Amino acid sequence: MKEEIKLWLIDMYESEIEEMEKTISNCRIWERGYDGEDPNPYTENIATIDEYIDILREKIEELK
Repeated sequence: MKEEIKLWLIDMYESEIEEMEKTISNCRIWERGYDGEDPNPYTENIATIDEYIDILREKIEELK
């Protein structure tokens, strides 16, 4: 893979991580205000996004 493409991918993954971290921040607010049945869907969403971020970080390391 060309170095330029690697850099594009790394940039794309890093941007996505930033967006997902903002989403987690919002989910934490919604999680506190949730008054529905268990399990709290926002708690589950945070866990899923955390896993997604971990995978993106792994992909970045693979490209380096």
